[in-house]
Amino acid sequence: MFKVVSPLISLILCGSAAFSETLNGVYDASAAACQQEVSDSRVELSGGTIIFWESTCDLTNAIEIRGMSSAMLYDFQCYGEGEEWSYRAMLGGNQYSDLIIYVDGGLSTYVRCGK
Repeated sequence: MFKVVSPLISLILCGSAAFSETLNGVYDASAAACQQEVSDSRVELSGGTIIFWESTCDLTNAIEIRGMSSAMLYDFQCYGEGEEWSYRAMLGGNQYSDLIIYVDGGLSTYVRCGK
């Protein structure tokens, strides 16, 4: 049983790691915002971490979404300004936005800076 499960787990983990690596980069609300030295809408995604204006979140427990190859669910464990919190969100992209973050009830879209 372990011989069958172990390769399957490895495949899932490698798939989620490869997905997050394709999204690695710096994003902002618009191409114009990318040109600004400082922007409070800037987001940086690197490996299993996403950095916002005044907070940082570790991305864990990646789950593939059936039928959606360009999106994945993550648990966000966040900290900033002396606080800690967590939530579940979907990361992805489409032909209109380079990065989409969907949290229950809200959607944020970003363009990749330095294209």
